[in-house]
Amino acid sequence: MNKTILTPLHTAENWWFGRRQPLLLEMVRIREGRRLLGIDDLDLEVIGIRPHAITFQITETRKLTVFRTRPTHARRIRHFWDEFCELEKFIYKHRSRSLVETARAMLEDWKRRGKPLVEMPVIAGGAVTIVYPDPTPEIDTVDGFIRRAGVDEDLATIRVGAGTVGFTTQAASALELVASATLDQYQRLARLGMTFDTSIVAPDIVASVIYSLWFASESNGMGGDNDDNSRTHCVAFAPANDDDLEAADYGQVGDTSFGTTVQQVDMSIEYQNITLDANGIDQIVTDGISGFAARHGWDFNNSETGLTWGANQSQTISYAMAETGGIPDTINDPKLEMEHFPPESPSEPLPEYGQLRTAIGDPSVYGATIHRS
Repeated sequence: MNKTILTPLHTAENWWFGRRQPLLLEMVRIREGRRLLGIDDLDLEVIGIRPHAITFQITETRKLTVFRTRPTHARRIRHFWDEFCELEKFIYKHRSRSLVETARAMLEDWKRRGKPLVEMPVIAGGAVTIVYPDPTPEIDTVDGFIRRAGVDEDLATIRVGAGTVGFTTQAASALELVASATLDQYQRLARLGMTFDTSIVAPDIVASVIYSLWFASESNGMGGDNDDNSRTHCVAFAPANDDDLEAADYGQVGDTSFGTTVQQVDMSIEYQNITLDANGIDQIVTDGISGFAARHGWDFNNSETGLTWGANQSQTISYAMAETGGIPDTINDPKLEMEHFPPESPSEPLPEYGQLRTAIGDPSVYGATIHRS
């Protein structure tokens, strides 16, 4: 019988394979993974993969372990490293999701602390986490509107003026631009501001974020609902306090758009989702509180394109806030949906040992001995 002598390299490889058993076992469930690892398409359940061995479940009480004379699986992963990483990303993103004990424990802990949270772990350590602002009375986070009102100014001026109020107890808050009685001037401009406790994802790396607001109602007094400026922009938000809004927070909204909704004319009573770009993902604070604001396109772009000004008319979109109540209490609330992965994903490379590479299909990798149990 052929024997394999363990070296420090083999020890490192075994450690690497041990850490990634869930991922490797998921890989062999699909054809591309079996091909990459050099495993025949056998109608047997694979229950273990090591650098030089693979174990199958034959019956409920019997296993079959096939030992290679060389660390075949390690060599193939090393040689096809780019393909391995691509397949790993695919599995993290698309394979079926299942609860694991650690995530369940985290969820129960957050429930005990009164945090509204939905946690949906995925295979091999990835997860999708949804977080919401606190309703009144706010404890850690907040949502509501900040606005400048009671003025008579053109758009350029009302945008950069000082805020006059911040409000956090409304069941719905509106993005609004309201005309005054003076031609081409405005009496009120409102923005939405909210914070989310995103510390639940630490120490993971956030890969994607969807920011969602529940459309509640609208007004189209200036006829702009079918213009691009009617889209809602998601931007950064840095309020003075994470759990409250004040008038000065009106000036703490960002000037970089992380993404937009559809036009107002295309909105219906449902979540309006914005998939954040790379700048928006970078706004997530994985060990603390993350702030986001929403702005009308007219406000964001400093443009009246699409509006037909009319005295005391308003262009408004109202979104539900965390104060809506309902069962569950997070129904229709603003939310962040974050897809995140452990910091070691994609995996670090196997320990190097020279330039030895084994090509797919090379028959020399298939020398094997068999152990039955």
